[in-house]
Amino acid sequence: MKFDNLEKYLDYFADKVGNDYKSYLANQNYNIANTISTRVELFGNVYSVYMNLADYWKYIEYGRPPGKRPPINAILKWIQQKGITPRSGKPMSQKSLAFLIARKIGRDGIKPRPVLFPQIIEGENFNENVVKALQKDVQQYIKDIKNNII
Repeated sequence: MKFDNLEKYLDYFADKVGNDYKSYLANQNYNIANTISTRVELFGNVYSVYMNLADYWKYIEYGRPPGKRPPINAILKWIQQKGITPRSGKPMSQKSLAFLIARKIGRDGIKPRPVLFPQIIEGENFNENVVKALQKDVQQYIKDIKNNII
């Protein structure tokens, strides 16, 4: 049995979710938006929808609990990319600023900002749309069987 309608919907879904998430992240000035790509793959009878993006997406979505400090080199790279400088006080090196930021993250964690699953994906009525696509595919399959019998 062919699942043309399901495949079309999954391709649409992957593109829509990827583009919506990309727009959200770009509006928040996250450079991670530039790393997003999506694809749909079929393995045997199982379809999989993939979204590829930089690993730190999970810290944006789920936050980070207090505890271990993040790597200072990652914070330093972020400081340099964003051109971040201390607000006031004594001048300090970027490395010192990175240390202070890492220490604060280790102490307080990072607040989650979930948007991918609770807003974008759930907003797409995924389950309902998959069922509709499958219904169309089954109806087409039955029609094809009837045409071959007659």
